[in-house]
Amino acid sequence: MIRQTVKRVFASRTGWRSSAPIRKAGSYVLTYHRVGTPAHRFPHMDAGVFRAHMEWVRDNCDPIAPPDFRRATLRPSRARPPVLVTFDDAYTDFFECAYPVLERLQIPAVCFVPTDFVDRRLPFWWDVLHSAVEACTLDEVRVPWTPGAPPLAMSGGGSQALLRAAKTHIKQLPDEAQEPTVAQLVAALGVDRDRLAVDASTMTWDQIRSTTGLVTYGGHTHTHAIMPVLSAEQLRLEIDTCRDRLAAETGTAPALFAYPSGAFNEQVKAAVRAAGFDLGFSTLEGVNGAATDWMEIRRVHGPASADELPWLLSGIRLEMSQTRGSGPA
Repeated sequence: MIRQTVKRVFASRTGWRSSAPIRKAGSYVLTYHRVGTPAHRFPHMDAGVFRAHMEWVRDNCDPIAPPDFRRATLRPSRARPPVLVTFDDAYTDFFECAYPVLERLQIPAVCFVPTDFVDRRLPFWWDVLHSAVEACTLDEVRVPWTPGAPPLAMSGGGSQALLRAAKTHIKQLPDEAQEPTVAQLVAALGVDRDRLAVDASTMTWDQIRSTTGLVTYGGHTHTHAIMPVLSAEQLRLEIDTCRDRLAAETGTAPALFAYPSGAFNEQVKAAVRAAGFDLGFSTLEGVNGAATDWMEIRRVHGPASADELPWLLSGIRLEMSQTRGSGPA
């Protein structure tokens, strides 16, 4: 009850203005993935909530473009905190649902692109899994990577629990093992992969090029690879191919990079920097300031409700989380 009251105070215009002295100074990077309408088949943020987020940012913060990020981080305003809006994965619904809001409000944004999926018009493996779980008619399923374990019931939330567990498991696998594991699970679900109607997950290059006046496109590896498990040669190939494909298709060499699934280490950071990227974005929560590692920029996940956003952009909740030792989102 107390926390909800505090959130309401920060969400009010008077409360936001009067709270400036206690808010944590620094720059904030908002991150989103999918934005859509109720008709969208995959989990997403409601487009109306996203619009409310952006209207709040426009009215109460300083929406910044990437060239202003370092300056704003080192000399932030408490009255109107600098906010950089970012999107991971270049989903089609960014073009359909998020970009029109950004364009109407003239808020610049960054979109991080796994270029292989744009090149080959492929669906992401997690979209395939989501569709397979939806199509499954079995009462229980044996998970392929735990052959000795009892089958999982698919009722009462079991299907969503299976989907979460599968994503966690597959994200830890080397890139070459992910697709075979997905195929095994789809088969275990009793679903014919060829009958799953899963469209390409990302925008086209034409759609990307049509938005470059307001949107900056950054690297996200070529195949959305989990970078710390790659060899040095694989790491270089993933980063360089992504960089070169973005430069070839947009006419601009990318300077920003986001680590897929937020996974990185010192070797990954060094490889991204060596490839010519100036800023590396993590999924660690927090506020960016003078002590920020430019290859380990912290972000804030866009919350599910509009009222939650001012509380997050005050920095107070983030500071409390860091004090307790928060990890990757």
